Amino acid sequence: MNPRPSRVARRVIAATFCLSLLVMLTLSATQPLGPARATQTFTVQMYGDDMTLEYEFIPANLTINVGDTVTWIDEAGTHTATSLPNQAEWWDSGPLTLDQTFSHTFTHPGTYNYTSLIDPDMYGTIVVQQPAPEFPGSAAAVVVALAALFALFIERRLRGREGREALGFHPTASSKGY
Repeated sequence: MNPRPSRVARRVIAATFCLSLLVMLTLSATQPLGPARATQTFTVQMYGDDMTLEYEFIPANLTINVGDTVTWIDEAGTHTATSLPNQAEWWDSGPLTLDQTFSHTFTHPGTYNYTSLIDPDMYGTIVVQQPAPEFPGSAAAVVVALAALFALFIERRLRGREGREALGFHPTASSKGY
């Protein structure tokens, strides 16, 4: 019959686990343990009908991450992609004609409204957000495994008669050796 670990032993094991979890979270918050997130490029079409003179940005609303790039491509008429004033970032494509492109990489989170200076009825919004943190699963597994090994080491180290009695382990008459 195996002796059951005492309350103190269970606390030592729980404290070891909690400490390892704290170390793991601290490391993941302060150091990039995995590969950097790949940035993306999004395309916005400047589209419309030259006969009806109705033009629009497609998509008109876009949500991206900091570091991503938006490329505008003119597919009808002459237009600009120009940010409105008083925003964290400013850009102006200048006049673009058929099949010309303009790109801007966003470096600050926020909501950005833009228009075409040639056709102010064209407008769009880009929401730039911080990318969700990537939790490095492999690093987490290593930290948890190390914590388990440390807890096992502590438990084995305390298996001596004095350690067992100090932690509330009471060997039975039938248990021989440790």
